[in-house]
Amino acid sequence: MRLGRAIVRMLPPLLVAGVGVVALSRVIDATSEPAGAAESATPTSSRLATPVLSARRVVDELIEPVGQARLREALQPLASSMGASSCLRVTIDGEEIVDANGTIPLIPASTLKLLTASVALDLMGPDRTAETTLEVITGPVGGVISGDVWLVGGGDPLLATEAYVKQFRRPQEPRTPLEALADSIVAAGVTQITGRVLGDESRFDTQRYVPSWPQRYINAREIGPMSALSVNDGFIDSALTPAADPAASAAAELVGLLQLRGVTVVGGSGSGAAPDATIELASIEGAPLRDVVGEDLKLSDNGTSELLLKEIGVAAAG
Repeated sequence: MRLGRAIVRMLPPLLVAGVGVVALSRVIDATSEPAGAAESATPTSSRLATPVLSARRVVDELIEPVGQARLREALQPLASSMGASSCLRVTIDGEEIVDANGTIPLIPASTLKLLTASVALDLMGPDRTAETTLEVITGPVGGVISGDVWLVGGGDPLLATEAYVKQFRRPQEPRTPLEALADSIVAAGVTQITGRVLGDESRFDTQRYVPSWPQRYINAREIGPMSALSVNDGFIDSALTPAADPAASAAAELVGLLQLRGVTVVGGSGSGAAPDATIELASIEGAPLRDVVGEDLKLSDNGTSELLLKEIGVAAAG
């Protein structure tokens, strides 16, 4: 509204100048027109594409300082109220608008998730998905798989069971349901596994937490133990107890789901890397990266961000 008032105050001098230009133009035309031209010329009319008194004719050099001043005024209360552990710096085309503690080095905290998400999308693309598979040496014969099978993690941070997500007031969305993988195994005709279901987390390293993190992060359950095969955020119960071996915990969850579907697993569960000679029996694909990033930023999900960072490392390494 203030900009509109500023333009209105400019209108009288603009109007006077415009009238003067029009009058001078007519005088010049009248003195330079050949005799008799007035009688023979065909009358013409023209219409301006933009009215003379339009705000579009106000040059940027007049508008931009006003806009910047208003933005500076609007941000000043926020800048003045910021403590020593916060900072705010706003620039427009290199022009500094506000600078509150702008040169003080501070821990970026969750704002760093924006950078992680941006790099992930740029490096891998918004349609990229993580795949969790069940690998076997040989397929089922008469419904029976002989020997061990491997649950191979693809770094999906949203792999979870329905029972886990239901305990929260705000259910995790999107979610990669481990139940769907169990259904696929049953659909493949499996009724018994004579060996073990082993969780394979070899896609990433086995560093569970960043060494520089304070212990309170772990105690407060702000993040579970990191793994390429992480089910239910790496927790094993409703009390959010961290899994000592996330890959083995994921395998145990799958065994429980298979048993509920009538599949017998003789050897139980554990962890270990799959051999090279395995074949894929069943798989489940996670949400597109755009949706994973959306969940990460919407919920400020620490676990998702850390696993995305590990996946960035895998992608960058080729």
